[in-house]
Parts: sequence; C-alpha cells; structure tokens
Amino acid sequence: MLFYYHSGKVLQKFDISHRGAGSLTVYGEDLTSGVYTYSLIIDGENHQTKRMVKQ
Repeated sequence: MLFYYHSGKVLQKFDISHRGAGSLTVYGEDLTSGVYTYSLIIDGENHQTKRMVKQ
C-alpha cells in the first residue's frame, strides 16, 4: 500500500505479505492538514486508489 502527498510524492509504503481480508490502521497525528492519496498495489498493478482528508 502506498500513501502519497497531494503533490504525488510518496509519503510512506507498507508491504502487506498476506492475501485476503485484513486491516491497516493509519494514525494522522504527524500529518499536516490536507488531501492525501493511498493506493492498493497487488502484484505490481494498481488495484484501487482513494483519497483521505486530514483537517
């Protein structure tokens, strides 16, 4: 899973080693206010991209 700044620069990458249902908890205390994007990459392909807003 990749997290990006609004500018497109990669903020953080999380490697998920197992398949199937799971969860990832993101804590926003260290983030500034703004819009962030996160993408789920499966086998090297972008499976889904969504946005989150930190107020």
